[in-house]
Amino acid sequence: MTMRNFLISGPDYIYTMAHRGIVKLVKTGSSPYIVDCGNLIDVYFLVQEASIGGINTEIFLKKVKVARAFNPYQTVSIIRKIPERSVSIILGPIEQITDRGLTFEESIRVLKTIKAVIRKKRATIFAVQSIPEREGRFLDGLASGMDLKILINGGVIMGRTIMPYSMTIEMQRERLKKFRRALRKEDQEYLEEIFKYAKKHVQAGSYAAFPDPIIPLFLSAFIEQEKKIRELEKRVKALENGLSL
Repeated sequence: MTMRNFLISGPDYIYTMAHRGIVKLVKTGSSPYIVDCGNLIDVYFLVQEASIGGINTEIFLKKVKVARAFNPYQTVSIIRKIPERSVSIILGPIEQITDRGLTFEESIRVLKTIKAVIRKKRATIFAVQSIPEREGRFLDGLASGMDLKILINGGVIMGRTIMPYSMTIEMQRERLKKFRRALRKEDQEYLEEIFKYAKKHVQAGSYAAFPDPIIPLFLSAFIEQEKKIRELEKRVKALENGLSL
Protein backbone atom coordinates (compact mmCIF):
# COMPACT_ATOMS: atom_id res chain seq x y z
CA MET A 1 0.00 0.00 0.00
CA THR A 2 1.38 3.43 -1.01
CA MET A 3 1.25 6.01 1.76
CA ARG A 4 -0.30 9.34 0.83
CA ASN A 5 1.29 12.68 1.68
CA PHE A 6 -0.46 16.01 1.93
CA LEU A 7 0.25 19.70 1.55
CA ILE A 8 -2.39 21.55 3.57
CA SER A 9 -2.47 25.28 2.86
CA GLY A 10 -4.50 28.26 4.03
CA PRO A 11 -4.33 31.52 6.05
CA ASP A 12 -2.41 31.88 9.33
CA TYR A 13 -4.97 29.95 11.38
CA ILE A 14 -3.95 26.81 9.46
CA TYR A 15 -1.21 26.38 12.11
CA THR A 16 -3.83 26.42 14.88
CA MET A 17 -5.63 23.64 13.03
CA ALA A 18 -2.32 21.75 12.76
CA HIS A 19 -1.89 21.91 16.55
CA ARG A 20 -5.33 20.37 16.98
CA GLY A 21 -4.41 17.76 14.37
CA ILE A 22 -1.37 16.79 16.45
CA VAL A 23 -3.60 16.24 19.48
CA LYS A 24 -5.99 14.18 17.37
CA LEU A 25 -3.14 11.97 16.13
CA VAL A 26 -1.99 11.26 19.70
CA LYS A 27 -5.56 10.53 20.73
CA THR A 28 -5.82 7.91 17.98
CA GLY A 29 -2.62 6.20 19.15
CA SER A 30 0.05 7.79 16.94
CA SER A 31 3.37 9.28 18.04
CA PRO A 32 3.76 12.13 15.53
CA TYR A 33 7.08 13.68 14.54
CA ILE A 34 6.89 17.46 14.17
CA VAL A 35 9.37 19.37 12.02
CA ASP A 36 9.02 23.05 12.94
CA CYS A 37 10.45 25.23 10.16
CA GLY A 38 9.35 28.60 11.50
CA ASN A 39 9.16 28.55 15.31
CA LEU A 40 5.44 27.86 14.95
CA ILE A 41 4.87 25.30 17.70
CA ASP A 42 3.02 26.63 20.74
CA VAL A 43 3.61 24.05 23.48
CA TYR A 44 1.24 25.75 25.91
CA PHE A 45 -1.59 25.63 23.37
CA LEU A 46 -0.78 21.99 22.53
CA VAL A 47 -0.93 20.94 26.19
CA GLN A 48 -4.14 22.91 26.68
CA GLU A 49 -5.78 21.21 23.68
CA ALA A 50 -4.58 17.80 24.91
CA SER A 51 -6.11 18.49 28.33
CA ILE A 52 -9.41 19.47 26.71
CA GLY A 53 -9.24 16.24 24.71
CA GLY A 54 -8.83 14.23 27.92
CA ILE A 55 -5.18 13.26 27.33
CA ASN A 56 -2.78 13.11 30.28
CA THR A 57 -0.16 15.90 29.85
CA GLU A 58 2.82 13.70 30.70
CA ILE A 59 1.74 10.95 28.29
CA PHE A 60 1.03 13.53 25.58
CA LEU A 61 4.46 15.18 25.85
CA LYS A 62 6.18 11.79 25.66
CA LYS A 63 4.23 10.89 22.51
CA VAL A 64 5.02 14.04 20.50
CA LYS A 65 8.55 14.52 19.12
CA VAL A 66 9.37 18.08 18.03
CA ALA A 67 12.47 19.15 16.10
CA ARG A 68 13.16 22.80 15.30
CA ALA A 69 14.81 23.41 11.90
CA PHE A 70 16.60 26.77 11.61
CA ASN A 71 17.48 26.47 7.91
CA PRO A 72 16.53 24.33 4.88
CA TYR A 73 19.53 22.04 5.29
CA GLN A 74 18.54 21.23 8.87
CA THR A 75 15.04 20.50 7.56
CA VAL A 76 16.48 17.94 5.15
CA SER A 77 18.65 16.42 7.89
CA ILE A 78 15.67 16.08 10.28
CA ILE A 79 13.42 14.56 7.59
CA ARG A 80 16.13 11.96 6.92
CA LYS A 81 15.84 10.86 10.57
CA ILE A 82 12.05 10.43 10.55
CA PRO A 83 11.34 6.71 11.11
CA GLU A 84 9.61 4.72 8.39
CA ARG A 85 5.86 4.13 8.71
CA SER A 86 5.56 7.06 11.10
CA VAL A 87 3.31 10.12 10.88
CA SER A 88 5.03 13.48 10.52
CA ILE A 89 3.89 17.10 10.30
CA ILE A 90 6.15 19.70 8.69
CA LEU A 91 5.16 23.24 9.68
CA GLY A 92 5.99 26.14 7.34
CA PRO A 93 8.37 24.36 4.93
CA ILE A 94 7.93 26.67 1.93
CA GLU A 95 8.69 29.86 3.87
CA GLN A 96 12.03 28.39 4.86
CA ILE A 97 12.86 27.03 1.43
CA THR A 98 12.20 30.47 -0.11
CA ASP A 99 14.42 32.23 2.46
CA ARG A 100 16.10 35.34 1.06
CA GLY A 101 19.49 33.88 1.95
CA LEU A 102 19.04 31.17 -0.70
CA THR A 103 19.38 31.61 -4.42
CA PHE A 104 16.63 30.26 -6.65
CA GLU A 105 18.89 27.38 -7.69
CA GLU A 106 19.56 26.48 -4.05
CA SER A 107 15.82 26.51 -3.28
CA ILE A 108 15.13 24.11 -6.15
CA ARG A 109 18.00 21.87 -5.03
CA VAL A 110 16.59 21.73 -1.48
CA LEU A 111 13.10 20.93 -2.83
CA LYS A 112 14.48 18.09 -4.94
CA THR A 113 16.43 16.73 -1.96
CA ILE A 114 13.34 16.76 0.26
CA LYS A 115 11.37 15.00 -2.48
CA ALA A 116 14.07 12.33 -2.85
CA VAL A 117 14.27 11.73 0.92
CA ILE A 118 10.52 11.45 1.37
CA ARG A 119 10.16 9.14 -1.64
CA LYS A 120 12.31 6.54 0.14
CA LYS A 121 10.22 6.61 3.30
CA ARG A 122 6.95 4.75 3.82
CA ALA A 123 5.65 7.48 6.10
CA THR A 124 2.58 9.70 6.06
CA ILE A 125 3.75 13.30 5.92
CA PHE A 126 1.56 16.38 6.27
CA ALA A 127 3.21 19.63 5.12
CA VAL A 128 1.27 22.57 6.61
CA GLN A 129 1.88 25.96 5.03
CA SER A 130 0.24 29.35 5.54
CA ILE A 131 -0.29 31.29 2.32
CA PRO A 132 -0.59 35.05 3.02
CA GLU A 133 -3.23 36.94 1.06
CA ARG A 134 -0.85 39.63 -0.17
CA GLU A 135 0.10 40.17 -3.81
CA GLY A 136 3.51 40.54 -5.30
CA ARG A 137 5.52 38.31 -2.98
CA PHE A 138 7.63 35.45 -4.29
CA LEU A 139 6.38 33.19 -1.49
CA ASP A 140 2.73 33.80 -2.43
CA GLY A 141 3.29 32.90 -6.05
CA LEU A 142 5.37 29.82 -5.31
CA ALA A 143 3.16 28.48 -2.53
CA SER A 144 -0.14 29.02 -4.35
CA GLY A 145 1.10 27.72 -7.72
CA MET A 146 3.35 24.88 -6.59
CA ASP A 147 2.56 21.38 -7.80
CA LEU A 148 2.72 19.16 -4.73
CA LYS A 149 4.77 16.60 -6.69
CA ILE A 150 7.67 19.08 -6.62
CA LEU A 151 7.67 18.89 -2.81
CA ILE A 152 6.32 15.46 -1.96
CA ASN A 153 6.11 12.56 -4.35
CA GLY A 154 2.58 11.23 -4.89
CA GLY A 155 0.93 13.84 -2.72
CA VAL A 156 -2.44 15.54 -2.65
CA ILE A 157 -3.12 19.27 -2.27
CA MET A 158 -5.81 20.17 0.21
CA GLY A 159 -7.46 23.61 0.23
CA ARG A 160 -8.38 25.86 3.09
CA THR A 161 -9.98 24.43 6.16
CA ILE A 162 -13.00 25.92 7.94
CA MET A 163 -11.93 28.72 10.25
CA PRO A 164 -12.32 27.96 13.98
CA TYR A 165 -15.68 29.34 15.12
CA SER A 166 -14.13 31.33 17.97
CA MET A 167 -12.10 33.24 15.36
CA THR A 168 -15.20 33.66 13.21
CA ILE A 169 -16.98 35.42 16.09
CA GLU A 170 -14.12 37.91 16.40
CA MET A 171 -14.14 38.47 12.64
CA GLN A 172 -17.87 39.23 12.73
CA ARG A 173 -17.28 41.69 15.57
CA GLU A 174 -14.67 43.43 13.38
CA ARG A 175 -17.00 43.32 10.40
CA LEU A 176 -19.75 45.08 12.41
CA LYS A 177 -17.44 47.73 13.86
CA LYS A 178 -18.99 50.58 11.82
CA PHE A 179 -22.49 49.38 12.68
CA ARG A 180 -21.56 49.35 16.37
CA ARG A 181 -20.09 52.85 16.16
CA ALA A 182 -23.37 54.16 14.73
CA LEU A 183 -25.42 52.75 17.61
CA ARG A 184 -26.25 54.64 20.78
CA LYS A 185 -23.97 53.83 23.69
CA GLU A 186 -26.54 51.72 25.55
CA ASP A 187 -27.30 49.79 22.36
CA GLN A 188 -23.60 49.08 21.84
CA GLU A 189 -23.60 47.21 25.14
CA TYR A 190 -26.51 45.05 23.95
CA LEU A 191 -24.62 44.21 20.76
CA GLU A 192 -21.67 43.07 22.87
CA GLU A 193 -24.05 40.80 24.79
CA ILE A 194 -24.93 39.06 21.52
CA PHE A 195 -21.26 38.22 20.93
CA LYS A 196 -21.04 36.90 24.51
CA TYR A 197 -24.04 34.66 23.81
CA ALA A 198 -22.33 33.34 20.67
CA LYS A 199 -19.28 32.29 22.72
CA LYS A 200 -21.55 30.17 24.92
CA HIS A 201 -22.35 28.01 21.89
CA VAL A 202 -18.90 27.69 20.26
CA GLN A 203 -19.09 23.88 20.01
CA ALA A 204 -22.46 23.97 18.23
CA GLY A 205 -21.24 26.69 15.86
CA SER A 206 -18.08 24.73 15.03
CA TYR A 207 -19.99 21.48 14.50
CA ALA A 208 -22.63 23.07 12.23
CA ALA A 209 -19.98 24.79 10.04
CA PHE A 210 -22.50 27.17 8.43
CA PRO A 211 -21.28 28.80 5.17
CA ASP A 212 -22.57 32.12 6.57
CA PRO A 213 -21.09 32.47 10.10
CA ILE A 214 -23.54 35.20 11.08
CA ILE A 215 -26.37 32.60 11.23
CA PRO A 216 -25.10 30.60 14.26
CA LEU A 217 -24.11 33.87 15.92
CA PHE A 218 -27.70 35.17 15.82
CA LEU A 219 -29.17 31.74 16.61
CA SER A 220 -27.02 31.64 19.76
CA ALA A 221 -28.40 35.05 20.75
CA PHE A 222 -32.00 33.92 20.12
CA ILE A 223 -31.47 30.80 22.27
CA GLU A 224 -30.07 32.82 25.18
CA GLN A 225 -32.84 35.41 24.87
CA GLU A 226 -35.46 32.66 24.79
CA LYS A 227 -33.98 31.20 27.98
CA LYS A 228 -34.23 34.60 29.68
CA ILE A 229 -37.83 35.04 28.50
CA ARG A 230 -38.78 31.62 29.88
CA GLU A 231 -37.08 32.41 33.18
CA LEU A 232 -38.90 35.75 33.46
CA GLU A 233 -42.23 34.09 32.59
CA LYS A 234 -41.70 31.57 35.41
CA ARG A 235 -40.93 34.37 37.86
CA VAL A 236 -44.00 36.35 36.79
CA LYS A 237 -46.17 33.25 37.14
CA ALA A 238 -44.76 32.55 40.60
CA LEU A 239 -45.49 36.14 41.68
CA GLU A 240 -49.01 35.96 40.29
CA ASN A 241 -49.62 32.70 42.16
CA GLY A 242 -48.33 34.30 45.33
CA LEU A 243 -50.60 37.32 44.97
CA SER A 244 -53.66 35.16 44.27
CA LEU A 245 -53.18 33.48 47.64
